[in-house]
Amino acid sequence: MTKNFEDFLFLEKLNLKFVKVLQFNERKKSHILLVKNNNNEEAILKIISDDSDSKTKNSFKIESDFYNNVSNNNLLSTFMKNENYIL
Repeated sequence: MTKNFEDFLFLEKLNLKFVKVLQFNERKKSHILLVKNNNNEEAILKIISDDSDSKTKNSFKIESDFYNNVSNNNLLSTFMKNENYIL
């Protein structure tokens, strides 16, 4: 992973537009991005790489599960996740 815009072209598949990189962590191979949806609403997207270490992946899964529980309580208006990202 790098800080290059080209690394975020997958955002189109999620109907998101890249705004800027808020944080990059080389050790964890992760990014936190500011993105916009089709309604021009801003959101935060956290991404980890497929080759992140197991500790990072485990922490990411715990965080993702937490947000999933919060989302189920209607506390978040927009939420998408998979094994590599949390919106």
